[in-house]
Amino acid sequence: MKSDNNSQKIKYDDAVTYVINKFQKNKIAVLASCGVDMHVSARSMSIIHDGLDIWFQTDRRFKKKRQIAENPYVALCIENIQIEGKAEQVGHSSREENKHFCEEFAIHHSGSYNAYTNTRDEVVYRVTPKKIVLWRYDNGKSYRDVIDVQKKEALREYYTVEPL
Repeated sequence: MKSDNNSQKIKYDDAVTYVINKFQKNKIAVLASCGVDMHVSARSMSIIHDGLDIWFQTDRRFKKKRQIAENPYVALCIENIQIEGKAEQVGHSSREENKHFCEEFAIHHSGSYNAYTNTRDEVVYRVTPKKIVLWRYDNGKSYRDVIDVQKKEALREYYTVEPL
């Protein structure tokens, strides 16, 4: 990541820790996906996380399943955190295949877990983030922390506006 006058490198591990702490407090994300038809759709999803990876389940008959099969690059939004990543289907939502997912999902989303997890058509996805951007504010100054997960680099970009 290159930095300019309005930005500075920050500690990658500190930026990631901040994001993970935010993930722990919010288990709902908006997932945006787009298939080859270039029709973008977005929906709220019940999620869990393992580090920076985000996991969710869905019915294999839904549009998001088709879109991700055609184009695995997705975006998620959790509060003020924007995530760009790649989704991968990791199997059925049975305990044997995805034990960690099932255990966490049952804790945080018991209604959805009980209603859908052990049904024939549920599949589990893992989203591996490539880029994470979050807006932050400090003493009246706004800035964005930009995390390049692949390069393990983080940059703070200060946002300035010109008054009328």
